[in-house]
Amino acid sequence: MIENDLDDRPQYTPWIAALWVEPDMRRRGIAAKLMEAARKQASARGTCILLSLCNA
Repeated sequence: MIENDLDDRPQYTPWIAALWVEPDMRRRGIAAKLMEAARKQASARGTCILLSLCNA
């Protein structure tokens, strides 16, 4: 989780950036666990909204 990923749009914060799971490790819930950890971290900091961009 970073402050933002778009210098032109600093209001989009906090940002989940560069989450990647290797192809042979997918379909095991790894990304979901990482997203949940980020959500918990953000919640502990008082943040209710997280932003990300997904390209599949």
